[in-house]
Amino acid sequence: MTDFKKLRLALIAGLAVPALALTACSSDDSDSDSSSSDSSNGSDSSDSDGEDSGSASDVELEGAPDDFELTAPGSKLSLGDDAYVVTQRGSGEDDDETYPIQYWKVTAQEITDVPKEDIELSSDADEVEKFLCVNYDIEFLGASDGSNPETSHIVKEPYMRAVDDNGNGANTILMSSGADCGIHSSDELPSGQDELQEGKVYKDAALSYETNDGSGITPTGLEFRFEADLEDLENADSIYWN
Repeated sequence: MTDFKKLRLALIAGLAVPALALTACSSDDSDSDSSSSDSSNGSDSSDSDGEDSGSASDVELEGAPDDFELTAPGSKLSLGDDAYVVTQRGSGEDDDETYPIQYWKVTAQEITDVPKEDIELSSDADEVEKFLCVNYDIEFLGASDGSNPETSHIVKEPYMRAVDDNGNGANTILMSSGADCGIHSSDELPSGQDELQEGKVYKDAALSYETNDGSGITPTGLEFRFEADLEDLENADSIYWN
């Protein structure tokens, strides 16, 4: 184990959060948004009987690829369905730079089991019945221009998290990555836009778990949360797959 990983594990051990911590992390040392421990409840984001609770037709999207049609905020999809979404790096209060809008097709896939002995935890291992990988595909469709070419190449990865049928955030593993779900590094989303290949399907997964006593929240699907510095998408409802 490298000195960096030892330090990272020491920091994890001091966190007071309702999430488990891995002792075996992938070789990718960057933290993914998909492993966030944000516990906000998305259960009110969409109507329980409707396909969506918002409209995407009035959202102005600069530099959108031909035939791109934004999936409406609040949409409720099934595993296997595609969602067409955007991300954008946010600007700070003192930052007048405009970052590019990045366009994606995201497809939630099946949930797969991982035996508990395949992933080592730094604590609370006895609580786990099995690990669950909520898998998804990501395809880069293009991007608008940014005001600063030197920073426009940074990839703003789609925010994805495992949820239950009501949009509640599921059990979380800190510092996990797609590698824990068997995803090869060549299939992972790169950090630089200049490395992205249009038409290539990248893979990722939100790592969760089921407890042996039924406590916590077992995942049944995924949430995509809009993160774009666009007025039309401010406070936009998430998209859900179940």
